[in-house]
Amino acid sequence: DRPHLPLRAARAQPGSCMPSPNPRVARVGGRMAMVSPRGSSPSSMRLNVEDEATGVSWRSDPKLSKIPSWVLLVSVAVGAGVLGGLIGGCIGSAGGTASNTAGGGSTGMGPQSVLDLVNPSARLLADAPLRGTNFGGWLHLEDWFFSGSEGRWVATPDVKGQGVCFPPAVPSLSEPWPSEGFLVHRLNATYGPEKTIEAFEAHRRSFIGIDDIRKVAKMGMKIVRVPLTWALFPDALATLGNSGGPYVGFDPKTQSVIVPDPYYTTQVAYVTVPRNFVEEMLRAAADEGLQLLLDMHCLPGGSSKGTYNGVYPLDPVFWTAFAKIGNDSTPLETVGLQIAEAMIRWVESMDDKTRSGVAGLTFMNEPGHMNAYATPQFAKDRQILEWLAASADLFRRSSLPTMGVRLYVNVVETALHNFDSVVPQWWEQTFSVQERRTWAVIDRHWYAAWSGKFCSGRVAKGGAYFCDQPVEAIRKVWRENTCARKWAENFEKLFPDSLRACSEMSGSTFHDGFLACNNEDVTRAFIAEQAESMQDHGIEPFFWTWRMPYGPTFEGGWSLKRIAGLETPPARPCRAAFSLFSV
Repeated sequence: DRPHLPLRAARAQPGSCMPSPNPRVARVGGRMAMVSPRGSSPSSMRLNVEDEATGVSWRSDPKLSKIPSWVLLVSVAVGAGVLGGLIGGCIGSAGGTASNTAGGGSTGMGPQSVLDLVNPSARLLADAPLRGTNFGGWLHLEDWFFSGSEGRWVATPDVKGQGVCFPPAVPSLSEPWPSEGFLVHRLNATYGPEKTIEAFEAHRRSFIGIDDIRKVAKMGMKIVRVPLTWALFPDALATLGNSGGPYVGFDPKTQSVIVPDPYYTTQVAYVTVPRNFVEEMLRAAADEGLQLLLDMHCLPGGSSKGTYNGVYPLDPVFWTAFAKIGNDSTPLETVGLQIAEAMIRWVESMDDKTRSGVAGLTFMNEPGHMNAYATPQFAKDRQILEWLAASADLFRRSSLPTMGVRLYVNVVETALHNFDSVVPQWWEQTFSVQERRTWAVIDRHWYAAWSGKFCSGRVAKGGAYFCDQPVEAIRKVWRENTCARKWAENFEKLFPDSLRACSEMSGSTFHDGFLACNNEDVTRAFIAEQAESMQDHGIEPFFWTWRMPYGPTFEGGWSLKRIAGLETPPARPCRAAFSLFSV
């Protein structure tokens, strides 16, 4: 975790990619970096970095090198800038001088190219202009993140779910869990509230930490989207029932307690997320130059169809049902607006340092997902758009727009009929030109994993290409078919005068993890193709997701930390006590 060290000058031997026989010294800020050739074997190459102020020296581990001796391998922690500058210009150019000045460019082999030799996956850090990533599976759970070696499907087709564990406290379970609400309810029924809360606190303190924030920042990203459950604001439901019912009597800022879903009161429950804990992470992010996009990923009763809705496999009833706690007179839609209001007031009440870590808010993730294909529909199209407009109006009337906080309004094609004609018109009617250019962000998701014959890649037939084809041939498919580039073009066309974001995209080529491409070169090229396409059309790309250590089937396409070569195997991996799927 030492800082990147901008190399000022280093010279290779003229006419060759070999270093000069004499030791080469380069000034690195207040440090001196020296390469000392000590023979022809890779293990004899070392890097010494000495801090002139303290006299402290760091020496690279000679065992790291397995490539020609003139290429010095050092730990990424020493800083790619040192290594890149020292041997820059050797690959991609015929020798000569390599120079990398602070704030300037370099010739030949840059720092990232050198990192690519140490870790090929690291190349994506330079090739893919990602705006951010997601901390999925941290403060909001999805079953497939915890499926162990048994996981197969990104969108679980079976009502029993794919969750087989909940590390570190619960490395295995006797039956699979389908959604967070069911997991909490079952753990509570089996082990009691104390052990259930302990399991969630252990997960939240171990799955994402300060080290992850630092790694994301060092990769050059600026925003991390953080999926949340409504249980961050249990006190927003205090108006339900007599004296607030189960949503009062504790401090939501500091305490984790188990609370029921206000509709599925006896089947679904959540462990509240203390807001002070989230504020700690906001300050930590701000210290690293990062901001968090706070995303409400699930709402009471379930506002979409899928395991992430919190109530799966039960029906999503947010759009039609009333709370069952109290006098049954409060629509869940109203409860959702109360949660949005609580989100706003919370951010408004933060001190300046904490609030500086907030990039924006999303009041509902994928509102009504799969509603357009449901029979019968579980929501009316106008309901979804009216709720989004009402929640946006709460934001508009707050002080957040003047504080530099943005509202990311997520919409999804699977929820609404005639998306391309209906949603742009609604967007322009709901937000003024000034709002669309300052704080209202139109946010969509793009996944090739469900694009079928148009853009999916597989090891079996049925997609647009096979995983073992040359990358250049696959890239031609990406650019000629209805893939990310055409999607991005259409996105800009539909919302031309707006701030635009794609808060979810991945490196996965197919939603069946057994058949998706897992070749590293294809994955890296695919991420770069998508991110570049979006950047070219003014769209902020966010990778879903940062890590997935308990879902190894999916890591190759869905874990940015794994793809970047920064993940370490978990100390306590998932242990499935049963088989989920048969071939």
